[in-house]
Amino acid sequence: MQTLVALGLLVLALLAGAVTPVHAQTPAAWDDAMADFYAADAIMIKFRDAAPIRLRDGVPVNVAADVQAAGIDALHALAAGGTWTRGHDVSEAALDELRAEGQVRSGAPLPDLNNYLRLELPPGMDVPTALAQFGALPDVEWVGPIPKPVASAAVPNLVHPGGITGDVAADRYQQYLDPAPEGIDARWAWYGTNGTGAGVRICDLEKNLNRDHSDLGTVKVLNPGPNPANDDNHGTAVLGILAGENNGFGITGIAHDASLYFAATTSTEGFSLEGA
Repeated sequence: MQTLVALGLLVLALLAGAVTPVHAQTPAAWDDAMADFYAADAIMIKFRDAAPIRLRDGVPVNVAADVQAAGIDALHALAAGGTWTRGHDVSEAALDELRAEGQVRSGAPLPDLNNYLRLELPPGMDVPTALAQFGALPDVEWVGPIPKPVASAAVPNLVHPGGITGDVAADRYQQYLDPAPEGIDARWAWYGTNGTGAGVRICDLEKNLNRDHSDLGTVKVLNPGPNPANDDNHGTAVLGILAGENNGFGITGIAHDASLYFAATTSTEGFSLEGA
C-alpha cells in the first residue's frame, strides 16, 4: 500500500507539472483548429498555492482569508452565470494529506491539487476570452482549455479462421511478446527477477473496462468509477496486453503477475484527466 501511495503521489505531481500553462492568452492566441481537441464551453483554472481557493456552496473562496480579496470579487464577477466544479474527485482532506506526505518524502514543495477548479463558462463567453480574462486575475497561476476525450482505437475482430490458434507462442495477435522488431521480447524478460510483473502495480487511466473478463484477474478501481455507458473495449484490451493472465487460454500479458488498478478518465460527471 505504501508503494501504491508513493506512486500515486508521483503521478499526481507529474500530472500537475505536465500541464502547459496558459498565461493571460489573448483571444487571437486561440487557433480555430483547437476546437477539434478542446471543449468549447469549459476551462480549467489552477490558482496560486499561496491562495488556497476552495469551493464552498458552489462558489470559489479563499479559505485562508478572513476577508476576500478584490481578486476573488473579480473572479466571481467574471464567472457569473457559469458553474464551478472541483478538478479532482478525491476529497480535499485526502489530497491535502497526500501533498503533505509527498513534501516530507521529497523534501520539495508540491502543487496544491485542491487549487484546480473547472468552470463551465457563462452563456456568451467563449474559451479565448475566458483564457485572457481569467488568466489576468492575480490569484490565478494558469488557465487552460480542457481536452476532449480521445476516441478509443479500433479493437480488431480476432474471431476468424487463424485468428486465435490457442498456441501462445504462435498466435500472431500476441507479437508484442516476441523479439524485436515485432515485439519487446517479453518472454526473455520473464526469466529475470520480477520479469513477469510480480510485485509490480499497473494503473490504467481509461474510459472504461470489462472487470468480468475471463482473461483478467482482479482489477481494483481507484476512483468512483467509469460511466457505464462508456465503451469498455479499449481499456480491456490495454489491460489484457499489459497483464492478461497466464492461464492457458486467451492471451498472456507482458507482466501477467502484476497487480492491476484502474482510474476512470470519464465518469458520469464528464471527462477529467486530472480527476483520474
